[in-house]
Amino acid sequence: MNRFILSISTCICLGACTTTGTWTNNGPSLGGRLSAIVASPADPNTLIAASPGGGIWRTIDGGAHWVKPLNYSLADFSVLALQWDKIRSGRLYASTYSDVYASTDLGEHWNNLSHTGGYPPKLMPSTEHISDPNPFAQLKYSATASTVFWSKQGYGLYYSYDGTNFTQHFPFPGGASNPENYIQAIAADEATGRVYFATMTFDLQPARLYRSTCAWTATTPCLTWELVNTGFPIQSQVVSIVYGGSANRLAACLRVAASPYTRVYLTTDGTSWSAALNQPPSPSWDPRPMVSPATNQLIVGTVLPYLSNDWGNSWSNISVAGMHPDVRSFYWGSYPNNSYLWATTDGSTSSGTYHNILRWNFTPGNTPGSPVGINTNGMKTWQAYFMAVTAQAGMTRKRIFLGSLDNGLMISDDAGVNWVSAGAVGGCGDYMSLVIAPNNPNRAYIRSCDGTVMGRSDNVLSAATPAAIVWTTLTPAGGHTSPLAWSNAMTAVDPTNADRVCIARSNDITISTNAGGMWEAHSLPNNSKPVCVYIDTDHSIYAGTMDNGIYKSVDNGFSWTAFGLNDGSFKIVSKVIHTSAGGPEGTFFAATPKGLYRKLPGGSFAYVATGGDASYVVSDVEADPSCAARVYVSKGFISGFIQHRGGVLVSSNNGDSFTSITSGLDIHQSPVSDIQVDPIDTRYVYAAVFGSGAWTYIMSTAPGCN
Repeated sequence: MNRFILSISTCICLGACTTTGTWTNNGPSLGGRLSAIVASPADPNTLIAASPGGGIWRTIDGGAHWVKPLNYSLADFSVLALQWDKIRSGRLYASTYSDVYASTDLGEHWNNLSHTGGYPPKLMPSTEHISDPNPFAQLKYSATASTVFWSKQGYGLYYSYDGTNFTQHFPFPGGASNPENYIQAIAADEATGRVYFATMTFDLQPARLYRSTCAWTATTPCLTWELVNTGFPIQSQVVSIVYGGSANRLAACLRVAASPYTRVYLTTDGTSWSAALNQPPSPSWDPRPMVSPATNQLIVGTVLPYLSNDWGNSWSNISVAGMHPDVRSFYWGSYPNNSYLWATTDGSTSSGTYHNILRWNFTPGNTPGSPVGINTNGMKTWQAYFMAVTAQAGMTRKRIFLGSLDNGLMISDDAGVNWVSAGAVGGCGDYMSLVIAPNNPNRAYIRSCDGTVMGRSDNVLSAATPAAIVWTTLTPAGGHTSPLAWSNAMTAVDPTNADRVCIARSNDITISTNAGGMWEAHSLPNNSKPVCVYIDTDHSIYAGTMDNGIYKSVDNGFSWTAFGLNDGSFKIVSKVIHTSAGGPEGTFFAATPKGLYRKLPGGSFAYVATGGDASYVVSDVEADPSCAARVYVSKGFISGFIQHRGGVLVSSNNGDSFTSITSGLDIHQSPVSDIQVDPIDTRYVYAAVFGSGAWTYIMSTAPGCN
């Protein structure tokens, strides 16, 4: 859909009450992480870019204007790769977390080839997984024959001989319970017909890379596999694999636990690997894509792009002044008047001045030259972690905060029409959590990927401008190292005491009762790793964890008791809230990868259907501050573990039933990481979307409450 202001009529109150609401995509229009790019074979000014969460975007004038094509039938906007079909002219593949699609009209219409209908993938098996997966490859036999390969995490390998009908294959027994059936990257050796794939496993063994034990042919697959990882370092993962143009000659880009973290390994026999004579000079950054445009040539993306024209013996930096760090993809093409190389990055920063797309003059085998940045203004692909809103009755100002991956903190004083950058504590580009004290709209606590310091402000609303907001540096002993899954819920403030703040860290929680001046750290039972924290109106603290459910403390964290979902079957509890609805004890809700769970007075946590089934991740759950029985949920995102189509749903009967308020709209096809109901005017609901930024839902009239 090429629409950003969308209306939907939704029943969000009991009985026959119907309220009409309008969704607006507030951007910002500054690009964001772009996972792939291709150019039209006929015109280098026609570019198609993909975002992991923001779907497909297109320009026909070299970047002067970007629009979303229709994207009809693209059910999952978390697009990871784009490739032109090697034997079918004009046919474009899009690989997503959930499905693989094909389009013949530059993204206007898509055909779902794997036919899972946007059904979510499984959680990634490794907590150390960093790079986005890119499990797509083509094996060309002749001008008229090929095999297309794709993978969905947890579902093994898919392959197709006609580019349309795919067969699913588990390489190893155990299905989704076997981590080796989670595939990170695929490559095909066109000289031998052998197919390679790397798994997502990251543990105290060498990276797992497998090869088919025989050749694939134009008529017959080879579905037996052998481990070919001799020479790889311990605790590593193959992020990408490329074919080198002759039999058994490949290169693999590895992420390794010890520095240098990015390493290139080479093979000439397909089974034994050795480190390249020299390594790309970005030892402290994780690897992303690697490509081989010509014999002996490698281009690898890390924080910057590096080129080797001698198969890894030496490397040169081909970065562009003013480019955003973190390269995500490459594409090259030849045209009558010139040949080009394109690359995409993680964004343009909140200033909008960094290059999100780069282009060089380039002939494969030679060194790229004459680099330029391609404009991405108008493209709404911001990777948003939270939307936090502060307001006060009687004040005209309403201030919105938007935290993002890699692109800093944005603030809007005009309901998202315009955004400005306002730096906060910590010199890191990732802002994952900003929580405003429920009883003080001027108090906020903020956390970024700077694991040493966090911040507190006492004038987030009263400051005349975003630039006038003052942040005080807070230094919890041991830092504020983030949980394995980042979210806004990793910070909580007491609802009646703005000085009492609790943060979830990687291995414990720590609490301050004097606004961050002093902190006390507390471990959870069974050395559980916390993910989220919540403070109730009776001042009890709740911690959602990895693998061990929810714990409760009534003595400021000194002791903990199991509170629910503690049987070990819940990988992550990403949010816990309490409402006063349902009876004297009120009702608890928990967001999990298995959907939404609810604890009614006197009962235990039980699954609550919210549309779809328990495979749809609930990212966030929020209660309307003016109506305890009205509960909103968002779907599709747990940082580092999963993303899929999401949407926002609402219940006006304390979770007995839910209705979607995003069905049929673009926001529904993206992962919604965080939601908030306006603290003063509950006609407004805010949604942070990981891949398309800030969204606002505005109802024509305030919803009633029963």
